[in-house]
Amino acid sequence: MSIKILPIALLTVVFGFVLGYIPGLNEHLHWNLWYVVPVSGLLFGMAVGGMQFAACYKMNQPMGKFLIFYLSLISLLGYFSVDYGIYKSITIEIKDAENIDDGVYALSDVISFWEYTKLNLGSSSVKTRYGTDTMEFGAAGTTISYLADMLGAALAAGVALGICRQKYPFCLPCQRYKQRERKYDLLFKFEQSVADEILKGIHQQMKIGVYSQIVAHLQDIASKHFDKKGDIKISVDQRCCPLCHEATFLGSVRRKSGSDWNEVNDLKFRYNTLPELVEKELAEV
Repeated sequence: MSIKILPIALLTVVFGFVLGYIPGLNEHLHWNLWYVVPVSGLLFGMAVGGMQFAACYKMNQPMGKFLIFYLSLISLLGYFSVDYGIYKSITIEIKDAENIDDGVYALSDVISFWEYTKLNLGSSSVKTRYGTDTMEFGAAGTTISYLADMLGAALAAGVALGICRQKYPFCLPCQRYKQRERKYDLLFKFEQSVADEILKGIHQQMKIGVYSQIVAHLQDIASKHFDKKGDIKISVDQRCCPLCHEATFLGSVRRKSGSDWNEVNDLKFRYNTLPELVEKELAEV
């Protein structure tokens, strides 16, 4: 594992600690829906996964499957550090305690973190929706809920990293992330024949693989198909390596339903052009 990953691991842990240290916010960092769905863990994992990928992108660190697994495990540690932040932020008032003067103390001055963790994993209770009844959880139930939280954070981080890996192509020979050159958006009212013709034309140009022809074709159809009242959108993200000029074209199709845009997963596409062809064509421009 590259030493460049160590700062990302440290950043993940610090991020978790800072979240846990914020009063008010830290009360909601172990929120489970229906007592089992780890909402807070999932949100934390998504945020951390995005942050981790942003750091890798800046350092041109390729996002391989092993790195995704490794950073997902680091997300577990980051989520665990949330509890340490909470532990360090809590103060308690002590009165009439043996061998301790009355006053307000930091919890960390009274008990160790491991004692605090054991207390958290002991029996607990939650209010029902309207607060009229209380549901008791034994130590086993509380522990299972906590582990579900941790697992949710790791899974969400892994999913976020995987999505980013697909959206941001990497040039392995040059060890660089490809930069966006342009994004083409086609917007028009849905007609099956028109949509099929446009997509067929794009795929034909992509399979030929001549960079200048692909770009010219995308510019042409983007200028012809842009109706603000349209209900189908075809987007093509054109990204190029800054060193060898290898290009990647990422395509997606979305249909409008009411006020929402839903992606048609079966119509997504991804094409690369050879860097040698791109360099030759750029030199001739």
